[in-house]
Amino acid sequence: MKTTKTLIALALISSLVACGGSNNNNSTQGSGSSSAALAKFTTMTSVTNSCGEVTRPAFDVVFHKLDGAVNGTTKSDNQGKIDTDIPQGTQHISVIIPMKNNDGEKVTYVDTYLDVSNGLTLDRLSFYNSDDSCSCTYEAQVDISELKISTPDAILEGVNRRPIHIDVADDVLPMCSEDKLAYLSIKTPYFGGSKAAKFDLSSGAISVKESDFIHQGVKVDYSHIDEHSMGTVNIRGAIDNRSVFHQVSYRTKDNLYIYPSIADTNLLSLVSFEENSFAEGNFKSFNAAYQHIDENGHFDQPQKISAYDVGYEFSNSFVNALVSSNSNVLSYDYTNAVPSADRVQYMIGFNDYKHGAVSWYINSEAKGTIPDLEFGDILTDETMDESSMYLSFNLYDYNHEGNYIDLINVFQRQTYEQSIDSGIYDGGASIRIEFELNSN
Repeated sequence: MKTTKTLIALALISSLVACGGSNNNNSTQGSGSSSAALAKFTTMTSVTNSCGEVTRPAFDVVFHKLDGAVNGTTKSDNQGKIDTDIPQGTQHISVIIPMKNNDGEKVTYVDTYLDVSNGLTLDRLSFYNSDDSCSCTYEAQVDISELKISTPDAILEGVNRRPIHIDVADDVLPMCSEDKLAYLSIKTPYFGGSKAAKFDLSSGAISVKESDFIHQGVKVDYSHIDEHSMGTVNIRGAIDNRSVFHQVSYRTKDNLYIYPSIADTNLLSLVSFEENSFAEGNFKSFNAAYQHIDENGHFDQPQKISAYDVGYEFSNSFVNALVSSNSNVLSYDYTNAVPSADRVQYMIGFNDYKHGAVSWYINSEAKGTIPDLEFGDILTDETMDESSMYLSFNLYDYNHEGNYIDLINVFQRQTYEQSIDSGIYDGGASIRIEFELNSN
């Protein structure tokens, strides 16, 4: 059976949203009594804005039976924390987090975890509120006038998101940072490569000189990667939870460096992107593969996930849902495409006249079934704007043993630097598929 991408998107919408507002008159409030409890649900919210500020909003909880019916509801405390018994018969858990963005508009996060009958313990429910803008934590004026005299042919990186050609730059550059420490690098033929330096922004002004750059760069050798298939090469150093010395090569075999004497943990990622437009909407895919870089600039060959194989399983699961006698149930098995896959996350976004901009995340193993999920009167579909539908899908394959909840907790409990050092990225890969329906 052939199907268009509109039908694929509508199949997901049917599976995840159309019956999401069903009311179950037999559902009961989760009492938390030990006689009805099989396991515990423990977590707290963590919503981060663009400046790294964290809020912990309260949230509603819906417990679902195996078939998605409501099996009880409860709420977190006012500090966004919960530690409660799970009602007997619970198979899945959803949380609903209502918030407002910087303009006072409603936004709602829905996070569903499938197949957690044995309990669900998460360090936190993490979300990023990109609409919540804020000012700089550290603003500084960066004086490069001396650098322009000593190394006029240099390229400076780290002041902002783009490399700065010193010979055509202003003498003083503005800088905005979340952290008081700035990590800058410079590339110039005079150095015979690249060097790096660290600066303190606390005073609000720094003067950058050639003598400040005392950390010698080590060139990363990625000549063994096929130029036509590699896409974009990204190199990042890691210091605690920060990504530093981010360098990019767009299929041009640019010279990229690490700086082991200041950041001895470094990660390489290969990222490719594809976009297609159709009458029904836009389709995008992002494919990434990772490897740890050693102090000599060497790394093992990264292996991307086959976009074709994953895309086939992605489409096939929706086709099966469409021809099934119960099209409100979506079954999938991405281990057919990626045998070692760790985790799947579906996300559907839409505008709702009652709940604002809704982002619904559904998390599971690489093989699973999304039932006809119900939410009672906590979240309904009656005011949903169908013209605003947005769908994305993520598949993760990391160097990890354990279930998908374990994987989430590993990343939450470790800093960025610790995660790379642990080897979880070694040979890891991920793929993201997005589909947006046209509004007309």
